[in-house]
Amino acid sequence: MYTTYALIILNTIIFFLVIISRGDLIYLLGFSPARFLQQPWAILTSIFVHASFTHLFVNMLTLFFFGIPLENMIGKRRFITLYFLSGIFGNLLYFLMYFGEDIVGVGASGAIFGVLGAFAILRPSDYVIMFPILVPIPLSLAVFIWIGLNLFGMLFQIGNIGYAAHLGGLLVGISLGKKFKNKVYRYGIEEYINSFEF
Repeated sequence: MYTTYALIILNTIIFFLVIISRGDLIYLLGFSPARFLQQPWAILTSIFVHASFTHLFVNMLTLFFFGIPLENMIGKRRFITLYFLSGIFGNLLYFLMYFGEDIVGVGASGAIFGVLGAFAILRPSDYVIMFPILVPIPLSLAVFIWIGLNLFGMLFQIGNIGYAAHLGGLLVGISLGKKFKNKVYRYGIEEYINSFEF
């Protein structure tokens, strides 16, 4: 729980620092495939940078509602590992998709899609309301819709959205969620949290 709060606070602080810098921090901390070797740190720092208040708000709201229960289920260490691996792998897929292009990618979406993917595997019967489907649907269905929408967006590049980063993070979340779920079934949730090393 506390890790989720810390991530939300950190993302918010960096957003206001970007505003104060008049956008200069976006180019320093944002991830550009063309400048990967010159700015290797950006593969990590970019997941804490947001380009607009709406971008920040949607990501942090999603992190709040899904991150807190997921962190309670799998523990702080596994949660933070999932978050960072999802964000980094999302950026790697973005790098491959836009290899050599100087398009700066920012946002925690890849990491948050990782959270959603793991949550969907662990709690597939829970319901979620998602755009453009404005009625509750089970997460077991939602995860396939997320994959399909992001694949479609990645192939046809609809709008200024990093679909590749979303998809990369989601795949990491699904993969780790399956590992977590096997442990839950084997040990039960309390023993699992105390015994599972990742």
